Amino acid sequence: MTEPKNTFNGRSIRSSYSLESKEWLFSAVDVIAALAEPANPRKYWNDIKRRLKEGQLSAKIGQLKMLSADGKSYNTDVLNVKDTIELARHIRSAHTETFVKWIGQFDGAKRSFILKHKDIDVMEVGLDERGSVSSLGTIFEEAHLPVGTVRDGHIDTKAIKEWWDGRSIPASRDGLRDFLETLGMFSPKELLDKSLGLSLSDQYWICPHGADLQWKKVNFFHNEFSEDIGNLLFRPRLKNADSIDMTSPDNTSDGVLKKKWKIIDGKRCLVKGGTMPGNQEVANEVLASRICERLRIPFVDYWITELDGERYSVCEDFIAGETELVPAYRIKCIIKKENHVSDYESFLC
Repeated sequence: MTEPKNTFNGRSIRSSYSLESKEWLFSAVDVIAALAEPANPRKYWNDIKRRLKEGQLSAKIGQLKMLSADGKSYNTDVLNVKDTIELARHIRSAHTETFVKWIGQFDGAKRSFILKHKDIDVMEVGLDERGSVSSLGTIFEEAHLPVGTVRDGHIDTKAIKEWWDGRSIPASRDGLRDFLETLGMFSPKELLDKSLGLSLSDQYWICPHGADLQWKKVNFFHNEFSEDIGNLLFRPRLKNADSIDMTSPDNTSDGVLKKKWKIIDGKRCLVKGGTMPGNQEVANEVLASRICERLRIPFVDYWITELDGERYSVCEDFIAGETELVPAYRIKCIIKKENHVSDYESFLC
């Protein structure tokens, strides 16, 4: 949760962005104080609740600890954007329509974010309902844009959109169709903002406009994450999908083979499957590790584990909080090469 200072009509409205439900929540009492300006906003709110006791709004009221004027935190009735607008419609105020327009900026459907590199604001981005980048806004730190998105001194809009789409699970992933059907989604890109675009391969992520979230509080390198998405990727027909916690680095995992992130003995590990028949890729990963070890070539160590009667290869995340994985393709995008030179040769140079 985060509590930015949002002010309407000269009054502060306490609000928090919920990482759990991915939406803004607003103090009902503060909304009333800003709109109706009653002598006793809390009594006004209690009167409204009594009138709405049999209505739909009363069932949507949640509670959240918020800082009060006396410096202490108390449980406070809160509503999301949609229900806050409904509350505003029940208040007689000359400011209601202005308030509805003002609070619309917090509507998750607008999907406005700041692309961040750790805690550095990089640029404004908008996402459409399918999870793709729909708009680009102010650029704050061009030097921190992803590698390959600035070409010949110019920011390549298409490259930025491709970079973002490339963070999602590829359409060729084994079992993806059943996985999306279980979640009721059309595209794996719809999962990206569910985990703020966070990955275990780099330090880029998206922060909702106005949310005072910090890298140390949200990143998967140092914080726990749900294994629900990973388990569903392994078992696409899992029941009770409505209760799935989508805060997962599996939302941004690449590759066509079945895989999931798992915390093993405090370490972030990638569990990978192979293709049938034979499941040969699992053995190949381990054999390659042993060959590299014998030849004293830097390598990522793989071992084999068994889950639900099937064998998988496992490796520890080789990216840390201070390093990033930059695919060779991204380097290639910014390298000028002569026609007679191969991509491989130009990359080595």
